[in-house]
This record gives sequence, structure tokens and C-alpha cells, in this order.
Amino acid sequence: MTSILSSGIVEVAVCLAFIYLLLSLLCSVVNEWIAGIMGSRAYNLERGIRSLFTHGKLNNTTSLSDALYAHGLIQSLYSRGFWDKVFLRRGGPSYIPPSLFSTTLLNLLAPGASATADPVGTLRTAIANLPASAGKEALSALANQGQTKLEDIKESLEDWYNDGMDRVAGWYKRRTTLVLFVLGMLVAIVTNSDSFLVGRTLWNNPALRQATITAADQYVQTHKPPDSADKTADAQQVKSTLNDLNSQLQTLQLPVGWPAAAGGQYSILKDVGGAVRTLLGKSSPQPTYDRSFPIDTRLAWFRIMGWGFTAAALSLGAPFWFDLLNKFMLVRSAVKPDEKDDDKK
Repeated sequence: MTSILSSGIVEVAVCLAFIYLLLSLLCSVVNEWIAGIMGSRAYNLERGIRSLFTHGKLNNTTSLSDALYAHGLIQSLYSRGFWDKVFLRRGGPSYIPPSLFSTTLLNLLAPGASATADPVGTLRTAIANLPASAGKEALSALANQGQTKLEDIKESLEDWYNDGMDRVAGWYKRRTTLVLFVLGMLVAIVTNSDSFLVGRTLWNNPALRQATITAADQYVQTHKPPDSADKTADAQQVKSTLNDLNSQLQTLQLPVGWPAAAGGQYSILKDVGGAVRTLLGKSSPQPTYDRSFPIDTRLAWFRIMGWGFTAAALSLGAPFWFDLLNKFMLVRSAVKPDEKDDDKK
């Protein structure tokens, strides 16, 4: 009996997962490059810290969040980069360790408290003397839980900070999903990656399907899982990823990309112009090359739906597709002996 994992449907799914992985890697690198330019991680961290203090003030002129960012321990975590200077922003760290956050905050609230006879009492008094605010109420609640040691209050502050950072991570993840969808749509259009067209071609071409599965198997065996928290992307890495993607697609000869005429004389603007006329219900010249934008209005919208499906898949991120592809390949390799035995019967 032939295993379900050797069926065409599952093989097409494996191939699509591999294609989505390659395209997702490009989207992820571009997203991190943009995030680095815009300082998105640092912005979200500062936004999260400000939400913790809820406009609380250290004194009548300085907010707790501003005082925290002005402290030497926090400033030592970063230096203003090129893009900070270009956009005239002060810059900031993209990550603050919980222990450093609590140490800095305690030093701001009650400097030298640990050297006093009653450090806990000194800290509570300092918090009680803060200007009235929701931030003061939060700090007071954290410091008045029956702790007898300063270390216990420090641990409470770290737990509070970690809970807040979980929310920040949620904000960033939702924003990243939206950005990846937009980038995914751009990548789908630029590379003409129509999921429906690709799936149909793979279904009708077993040789191409098998070649793609072999390439996917080699990829998961020779590459590490992509890091969703990679913050080092730059223009050079974007170019390298784009070259790798182009190499993979050209090697497999998948139905991805815009058509090229003999000698490479083809204008994508001409094809896009025809697409616009088609969607507006106007007559358009018959496409000359394979994978050109359809002139039939129904098929044209179907192509756009295929791009949208690709964009939605890419918004899930490269780590998701790598993990799913790896699981597919592990299960598939486990059933290969059974498949060979069945073939011999």
C-alpha cells in the first residue's frame, strides 16, 4: 500500500512549503533591514517601558522612563548609529536585560539604599515620595508585598518587567506579521509567485516535483533554522539572500518569475500595463510569453488571488516554514523503507 506521504497532494505541499521558505527568508531579511533603519525594536522597547510607568515621574520635571534611559547603565547598552543621526533621533537599546532594568530602577528610586540599615524601608519611603501617578501606584504595590529583603523587591520588579516585555513582543509580532504580509505581496508580484499556478504546475509535472523535494531535503540538511530575532540584516545580506533565492529558482526552473522573450528582450512594464487594462475591463493584447498576466478578467483576478495567497503564507515567517518543511522531510524519510517494501510486493 502506497503511503499517503508519497501522494501527489502531499508532495505538492512539501514543494510549496520549500518555495514559501525561500521567499519568506527574503521577506524576513528585508523586514529586519527596514526595522534596523527605522529603529523599530528600540522604539517598541521604549514604548513598552513607558507603558509600565504610565507617565510616572521621578520628580516634578523628569519622568521615570526618561530618567531610566538617561542612566549610565542603560546608555552603555547602545550608541547612536548612522540612521539615528539621519533621522535626528536619540536612539536606544533594542533590549534591556531584566536584572539591569531592576538595578537601574532601584538606583534611580533610592540610590545607596543597600548601604542603609533598612534598605527595604528606605526604598518604600522613596517610592511614597514620588509625585502621584499610576506608575507610583504600580511601584508601591510591587514594593509592599511583605518582602523583607531588597533582593525580593528586585525580583518582583524583574517579573513585572518581563510581563511588560511579553506584551511588547506581542505588539512587535503583530506589527511584523502585517509588515511581512505587505512585503510578501510585493515579493509575490515582483517574482510573479502565484501559489495556484505553482501548485498546478507541480501537480502536473512529477519530475519537477521530485527535483524540488530533493532540493528541499538537501536544504534542511545543510541549513540551520532561521532566527526570527536576527537583528543584523543589512543591504549586503539582502543582496546575498536575493542571489540565493534567484539561484534556487533558476536551478529548479519553477513557474516563478515574469516571462522572458528570446534574447531576454521583455518589458515587465508592458505586461503590467496590459494587466491594468485587463482589470479595468478594457481590451489588452494577447500575452506572448508563458506566465504573462492573463488578459481574461476572471483569470486576472485569479492571478491576484494567487499572489494574495502567497503573501498570506509568507506572513507566517521563515521559521514557521522551515520547521514545517523539516517535519515533512523527517516523516517522509521515516516511511521510505516501507514504501520500498511495498514497491517490491
